[in-house]
Amino acid sequence: MSLPFFRSGVPLAARVGVLAAIAVIAVAVLSLTHYAGDRGMSTALDRLSDNRSLQSLAASVANETLQMRRREKDFLLRRDDAEVQRYDASVSTALAELDAMAGLDAAAPVRARIDAGRSAVAAHRDQFAKVVEAYRVMGFDEKSGLQGELRTAVHAVETRLKAADLDALTVKMLMMRRHEKDLMLRGDMKYVGEVDARRTEFDTLLAASPLGAAERAEISRLMDAYLGGFKAYAAINATSGAEVGVLSDVYARLTPEVEAVEQAAEAGLAAAEADLAATRGTVSTVFVASAVATLVIALGLAWFIGRGITRPVVGLTGAMRALADGDTSVEIPDASRHLEIGAMAGAVEVFRANAIRNRELEAQQAENEKRAAAEKRAAMEQLAREFDASVGRIVGMISQASHDLSSASRTMASLSEDVDTRSANVAAASEQTAANVHTVAAATEEMNASIEEISGQIMRTSSSTQQAADEIMRTTGQMEALASVANRIGEVVSMISGIAAQTNLLALNATIESARAGEAGKGFAVVAGEVKALAGETAKATDGISGLVAEIQTETRNAVAAIDGIGRLISDINGTATAIAAAMEQQGAATREVSRNVVEAASGSRAVSDGISGVNTASRENRRAVTTVTSAAETLSDQSDEMRREVERFLAHIRNAA
Repeated sequence: MSLPFFRSGVPLAARVGVLAAIAVIAVAVLSLTHYAGDRGMSTALDRLSDNRSLQSLAASVANETLQMRRREKDFLLRRDDAEVQRYDASVSTALAELDAMAGLDAAAPVRARIDAGRSAVAAHRDQFAKVVEAYRVMGFDEKSGLQGELRTAVHAVETRLKAADLDALTVKMLMMRRHEKDLMLRGDMKYVGEVDARRTEFDTLLAASPLGAAERAEISRLMDAYLGGFKAYAAINATSGAEVGVLSDVYARLTPEVEAVEQAAEAGLAAAEADLAATRGTVSTVFVASAVATLVIALGLAWFIGRGITRPVVGLTGAMRALADGDTSVEIPDASRHLEIGAMAGAVEVFRANAIRNRELEAQQAENEKRAAAEKRAAMEQLAREFDASVGRIVGMISQASHDLSSASRTMASLSEDVDTRSANVAAASEQTAANVHTVAAATEEMNASIEEISGQIMRTSSSTQQAADEIMRTTGQMEALASVANRIGEVVSMISGIAAQTNLLALNATIESARAGEAGKGFAVVAGEVKALAGETAKATDGISGLVAEIQTETRNAVAAIDGIGRLISDINGTATAIAAAMEQQGAATREVSRNVVEAASGSRAVSDGISGVNTASRENRRAVTTVTSAAETLSDQSDEMRREVERFLAHIRNAA
């Protein structure tokens, strides 16, 4: 199979350019395939991320709506502004997340549901605000709102009735309070009628009371304020249940919308994940198919182009190998071609012609070499004679000089051995002296070290006693602080005893007052008796504590006195240790001076020993040098003899070669 482009008339550069173009096209095809696949994957991933965000926001909105419901119930149970703030935070979060959901592309199918959920959350917020305001007017506790006003009015009436000692009116007042509490607990409007009935009875008793007209008018005014506040509370309380029911209805509308959005988000997420998996499979299949097709086409074209290049090159290689083996009759292929292969064949043809020409030149050169060899032998013979005459004389002179040098070196070796023996004797004596001095120095150093160790132990003992003294001072301060605390405890116990006595007195007064109240005061009498008993127990306990505190104070003073005695003993020990340390320091200074003198003597002895060692070393070096010179002289003599033999051998070789 052959294509017009791959025939011999096409330059090699163009064929190689085609190979490069094929590689570029293959890379471009694979890049385009990868880019298209990457765009598809990016779109699928964006859709998946959008649906994940929608699902996450839907779950969060569901959680926040549950938190709204929980805060609502917590408020209805506790009547606390903190629950209102937590509810508002959940509403704000839910509305913000619903707005974020509405802005997602994946939320398009459920945008109406999201809008309905937002409206339901806003409606629940507004309705909850109404409920909170109603409870705020009624009062979160007995001190706020209408409850606080009722409490204030009742206390004002009770104060006046108590001052006038009108028990019957007080009983009616307490019965109205009981009906008030029943209404607050049960929400039954029948208690409004009960309060009206007790008010009528109260007014009848008030008219018959010995109070003045002005006092009765003031009590009636306060009772009117109380009754008006109670009826306002009852009216709001009657409607608050309905308002709370509206809250439940609004939440019931909100729940399906949130659940629908959450289900749609989960379905969209599943669809996006399936779409991503399908896109990933398609991209992988297309990319692999493109890569395989591109690879097959590129390899096929490369094979055709390579075959068109390598076949003539292989033929030329065979012809060149034959020429290298000496076969000048080989035929050069493709010599008639043009361009690169033809030029290479022409060059090989030139090699073949040059090989034929070289054979002719080699034959002529062999004849010239025979003639030059005869002339060379004659010249070498003449050179050998002249060399023997000049070099033989020089070798004889070197041999005589080496014998003289060997004799002188033996004389120097004898002198060096004598110097070495004398210096060794001096060095031995010096070393003995140095050893004795070192022994004295070592003993002095050991004595100095012992003194320093004793001094260190004494210093550490002094430091320890000082630390113990400091610790005694701190302990004394702590014991004094303990004594002060014990005194304060005694004062507190005395105060508690006084309070117990006052409490006992108050309990006695309460018992008397409850006895005066008759049947209505029996409960107060029981409580007053218990308070009195507790006051008595408190007094007994405080007496026991007072005794214990007195014992603690006594023991604390004894401990302070004992610690002061220990501190004085430690101060005496510290002074003694300091004196011993000073004496040991003086002894150590004297010992160090002796050690310094011994060290100087050792240094002088060592200097003498080092000098003798230097002389000994120099003598040994001199002997080694003499030995080296002797050896060199003998070697020189041997080498001169060897040189003579080599010269004779060289001349014989020259003559034989000539």
